[in-house]
Amino acid sequence: MDPVNTPVVKKRKKKKLNTKKIIIILLSLAVLFSALAVIIHFTTRVTNESYANCAVGDVNGDGKIDPADATLVIKYLVNQENLFSNQIKNSDVNLDGDVNSLDALLILRYSIGDISSIPYDEEKEMLLNGSYRSKRTVKGGSFTSTVQIVNEWDNNDGTHSYQVNLTVRNDSDTDSDSWKADVAFDKEIISLTKSWDCNSFVEEQSITLGGEEIAAGETATCGFIFTAEDNIALTNLTVR
Repeated sequence: MDPVNTPVVKKRKKKKLNTKKIIIILLSLAVLFSALAVIIHFTTRVTNESYANCAVGDVNGDGKIDPADATLVIKYLVNQENLFSNQIKNSDVNLDGDVNSLDALLILRYSIGDISSIPYDEEKEMLLNGSYRSKRTVKGGSFTSTVQIVNEWDNNDGTHSYQVNLTVRNDSDTDSDSWKADVAFDKEIISLTKSWDCNSFVEEQSITLGGEEIAAGETATCGFIFTAEDNIALTNLTVR
């Protein structure tokens, strides 16, 4: 072989890795990913914050409370729709701390004019439709109690007799040793005719009732019949 005419093949030198450049690239990628994370975070935050000033019941944020909001709540409950935290907050229209089908129903009732306002105020609605005179529900301590005038009849002597039922639910995780409830009326009680499943004591315009142990999560019921003037109304209920 003629060494003069033989082409010379140059060997490529292997480039050494530039550590400084690698560090710069890695740092650039880290900054880029951090920036993306910040953008995603603030995008989510802005989307959630856009519902912050919406009225309770306006779940979809369109400025109206209508069946579309109730539908959105139902879809959320059956895992067909995701809601932001402010939307969930606006879905709790009875302000009981829980979003459920009752909230969707109240939104529907409001949209057709069946209730007057949202957030839903049970006492206000009862006053408006007159039933507040004959029924009350309150929470006291670990108990929730409901008292209701369920029957009334004329004694034909200027007085009326009233049958009242009371339920007391123990909301705590432990059994209660005893319970006591005070039921007040707007007129003086003439006499307590009968009571059952509880102790009872009359004092002018109120009746104090008491009972024994109620297991955790269980409900006690009792009742009484009393005599008073016509058209009597409940004014207060306390339970402890």
